[in-house]
Amino acid sequence: MGAKQKEGVSLAGFLTRAATRLYCGLFGHQYYTVQRFNKYSRKIACGRCGSSFAMDDFMQVVVPWSDDFEHLYYVVYGFKKRGNYEKDSNSKQ
Repeated sequence: MGAKQKEGVSLAGFLTRAATRLYCGLFGHQYYTVQRFNKYSRKIACGRCGSSFAMDDFMQVVVPWSDDFEHLYYVVYGFKKRGNYEKDSNSKQ
């Protein structure tokens, strides 16, 4: 038999993700709202490539999502981390 591949990693999957990201880079993302934090701020994602972004309407900016944004929105607004869409009941407003 051939050489062993790492578990969960395939060439076809890698090429598909790379082609999808290239397509989004050339023609734009298909955004949808994942979580709304206030009137102007939200977490959005691309339905095609799966990338996540922080969006602020007031500043008119879209930037790649990072753990720093999760921490910021958790501290400032009391939202739970990792995709929980309801406010943390233990947080103080």
